[in-house]
This record gives sequence, C-alpha cells and structure tokens, in this order.
Amino acid sequence: MTAPPRRAAAAGLLAAALLAAGCGVQPSSGAVSAGQAPIANGEVSQGSIVYFVDAGNALTGVWRRESRLEPEAVLLRLLEGPTAVEAGRGLRDELAGRVALADARRSESVLDIYVTPMADAGAPAVQEPDAPSIWTWAPLEPLGVAQLVCTGQALPEVDAARVWYLVPGGGVVEVPDPGLSC
Repeated sequence: MTAPPRRAAAAGLLAAALLAAGCGVQPSSGAVSAGQAPIANGEVSQGSIVYFVDAGNALTGVWRRESRLEPEAVLLRLLEGPTAVEAGRGLRDELAGRVALADARRSESVLDIYVTPMADAGAPAVQEPDAPSIWTWAPLEPLGVAQLVCTGQALPEVDAARVWYLVPGGGVVEVPDPGLSC
C-alpha cells in the first residue's frame, strides 16, 4: 500500500523546509555573551599518584589522597602497598619486604630516593661476618625500582627521580634505572 499523494507531498515539503532552516544558528559578526563564568565552590582534592604493578606486569598509577605532598609522605604511602580493593583488581607491588624508606631529597627538579635494603624477615639487612662484600638482602626487581621512580616523578615539580641503596656500614649505591615507562 502506498501513501496518498497529498501525504507524500506534505512530507516532502516538510523535509525541504527543515533542510532550508539548517541548524538554527545565525552567523555572527562578533562575540556573544554567555553570562557569568562558573565559580568552583567545592573542595580541591590534594593528592598524588603511586604506581603499582598490574596482572600484565605493567605499571599502573593509582590516586592517593594526601594531606601532605612531601616526597617522604607519598613514598611511605607507596610502601604500604595496594589496598584490598586494588589487590582484588590484580594490583601488587614489588617493594614489600625488600626496602624501607630512609630519606627522600629534592634538589631542583630531581628527587633522590634513599632506601635501606631489608632482610627476608623485614629487618634491615646485615653484612655476613665472613664475607665483607655479600649482604643478606634481596635486590629490587626492575619493576620495584620503576615503582619508586615513577611515583617520585609524579610529584609536583619533579622531573626525574633516582633510587639509592643505603647499605650497612655507610655505603651508598645508586640503583640503575630500568628505563620502564610510567
């Protein structure tokens, strides 16, 4: 069954009229006022990003609300590890039981992160009595180093971060940057 000729003609005229009308925006030769600018009245959430490792062994940034944005506070938050919810999503860390934060110092835009290696039991590493060059601690995996570096670089006004081991006896050893992207 076909539509009566009058309906078809009316529909055609309606379509032509709509096309001719366009979108309804008229050309303007100047700026048009949109009224007052919006004003934010809410509270700004201060925080930082800490990096954990996902199930595919990639670094994943997670927002942490912080009252202080000092490097030490943020890095200590990282060393607490992922929350139960984050762990349930498959996030983990490569730092637990391996290092403790000794210090974090910013000079210009470089953050130096000093960590103390930990023994298996979570106590500071100790030197073996008969082997002066052997320490009883597990070295950081590249992903663990990258967690520290990326978390440090996510801080305001930090462009680069380096990780240093403070070893018993007063030695300081720079940990090589694994070159993983954040």
